[in-house]
Amino acid sequence: MMLPVVRVTMPTDLAKATNGRLWPNQLAPMHLPGANTSVLHPLAARAFGALFVAALAETGQTMTATSSADAYRSFDIQLWAWNDRMSPTYNPLTCTRTSKVWNGKTYWLKRGMAECAVPGTSNHGWGIAVDVALWDAVGRKTLPVDGNAWFWAWLLQNAASFGLSWETSETWHLRYTAGDAVPQRVLDIEAFLGAQK
Repeated sequence: MMLPVVRVTMPTDLAKATNGRLWPNQLAPMHLPGANTSVLHPLAARAFGALFVAALAETGQTMTATSSADAYRSFDIQLWAWNDRMSPTYNPLTCTRTSKVWNGKTYWLKRGMAECAVPGTSNHGWGIAVDVALWDAVGRKTLPVDGNAWFWAWLLQNAASFGLSWETSETWHLRYTAGDAVPQRVLDIEAFLGAQK
C-alpha cells in the first residue's frame, strides 16, 4: 500500500542536536493510554496530542502508541532495538533477505521482526515519530490503526492536517513534518481546549 508521504521539515531547535541524545528541555511529556507516559519534541507532542483528541471526538477511538518506547527513542533504545531485530550473520532459517549496513558491516533482519532504522538515524531519535495504535480499554491491549477500516480511512484523510505523515509502508509509523509552523488544526484544537501555548 502506498501511503501519503510528506518531506520532513525539522524544528529549528534540533539543528545542533544529536539523534537519540536530546536534552530534557528539548522534550515534552506525552500521555499514551495503556502505555503510560513518554516524551516527544514539544511541537510533535502538540501535533500528536491534537490528533488524539480529534480522533476520540470524531471517531470515538482512543489513539496511543504501540508501547512507551515507540515515541522518543534514545540512542541506547535504538541500539537495543537494532540488536534485538538485526543479525550480524545471515542464516536463511532465522533471517530474511532484508539487510542494512551499519558501521561498514551488513546486518540482516530477523524473521518475524519489524524493520528498524540504523541506530542514530531514526525519526524516533528526534522525538518527532510515534508508532501509533488504537487502545482497547476493555481488552487492555493495543490494536493496529489499519485494523478498523472506518478509522483507518479517517486517519488517512486527517493526518496531514496535523502536520503528520508516513514515510514508509509501515501503517503505524507517523512522524511530525511541519517544523516550527504549528498546523492550524493543532492551534484550533488547543484553542478549543483552552490550552496556553
